[in-house]
Amino acid sequence: MRQRDFKVTFLSDIVLHASSNSEGNIETLDYITGSSFLGMVAKNYDKFEDPFNIFHSGKVRFGEARPLFENKTTYKVPFSFFSPKLDFEKQEIKNNHFIDYEDPKELDKQYKQIRSGYITSNLDYINLDYNYSQKSAYDKEQRRSKESSMFGYNAIKSGTIWKFTIKFDKSLDEKIEKQVLENILGEKYLGKSKTAQYGKILIEELKDFKEENLENLNPKEITYVYINSSLVLFNANGMPSFEPTIENLGLTNASICWEQTQIRTKKITPYNFKRQTNDYSRLIIEKGSVIALKNASNEDIEVLKSGIGGYLSEGYGEVLINPSFLLKKDTFALNKVKNRKIEQNIDETKIDKALLAFLSAKEDSKNANIDLSQRVQNFIVKNEDKFKNVSNSQWGQIRVLVQFDKDNYKDKIKEFITKGVSKTKWEQGQKVLSDIVDDEDIEFVKLLSMMMSKVK
Repeated sequence: MRQRDFKVTFLSDIVLHASSNSEGNIETLDYITGSSFLGMVAKNYDKFEDPFNIFHSGKVRFGEARPLFENKTTYKVPFSFFSPKLDFEKQEIKNNHFIDYEDPKELDKQYKQIRSGYITSNLDYINLDYNYSQKSAYDKEQRRSKESSMFGYNAIKSGTIWKFTIKFDKSLDEKIEKQVLENILGEKYLGKSKTAQYGKILIEELKDFKEENLENLNPKEITYVYINSSLVLFNANGMPSFEPTIENLGLTNASICWEQTQIRTKKITPYNFKRQTNDYSRLIIEKGSVIALKNASNEDIEVLKSGIGGYLSEGYGEVLINPSFLLKKDTFALNKVKNRKIEQNIDETKIDKALLAFLSAKEDSKNANIDLSQRVQNFIVKNEDKFKNVSNSQWGQIRVLVQFDKDNYKDKIKEFITKGVSKTKWEQGQKVLSDIVDDEDIEFVKLLSMMMSKVK
């Protein structure tokens, strides 16, 4: 098949939900479904001469998008990657099919499966960055927030870059390929709340992109099949099934080695916007799953590489054969990549300068308050013992003098701590307080009087 590569840049935060449910704890996807890209092209369904060939036959395959890191393709962390229970930095990873569980030393490490994140061919380990927003539905009649209608969105941050492919069968005319490209490129909208603040993306073609080859297509005694996109299989009766078999994988010579197989599954019910209803539920083997095959032949591998299972038009059924990261027998480390700030070009003509000045002033005020609090705290730590005989009510009197006699508060405070009945209580800290009243401003003294009363 002919392959075209594309880059997706998030121009705003994007909400990608795993289901069409609007209530409950909804899972957030960490990839973009192929059906999203198919739908963008299918908006012009009636303009294609033979829409069946493009959208239903599997001759055009809209792949799932994965994060693009430093111009390198990423892969969902294989579910065969296990790490010791306390290895938070992911420095002692092993492929589960190479762990000797009869060795007491290995058992003591208490291996557990890594289930999130993406890796590159260099074993860089990437996790997506999210923004959480709390929202409320709007009551149009009362013109206020609707009662009992709070909800939250976990959105992938703006600026994130992704890559996906569209594959065209060689039998298709290049005119069709050109028409698909015309409908997929440019600014589009994706995910939930596209009419609000979310969903804007930019799709561009990667014309000179070179895909790295991680595979070894030569059959081995055990061949490891890495599921590189969602996979839907059917049983002999045509019903969806979670269980991979020789028959639904289309194999003739191989058998499944269950001891070395690691799969995870989920159930989804897609929503068809055109028909305004749900499609049939799908039983999905998740990307990142690993199926181990014994005695696979070249013919079996050819069948697997051509795409397996259903919904091939939506990018399902893509696999990698013996990728290098599944053949590592020894312990290895993942290189954790810190989330980096995304720099974006801003059109200065569209900046609200009054708002910007207001926000800048708020930020300066916040920083000044933090600095003031820190200076007061440092003073308290250094001089706390000198005021151990001073009661809370006396500090309260200092606060009253500051609040209601702002012009002469310095003289009033010095008079209060050097004369009268309270003089003996202030003797140890009298000089220190007099000096600080002279050196610092009124806000410092006010905050000091408030915080000292809470120290005891």
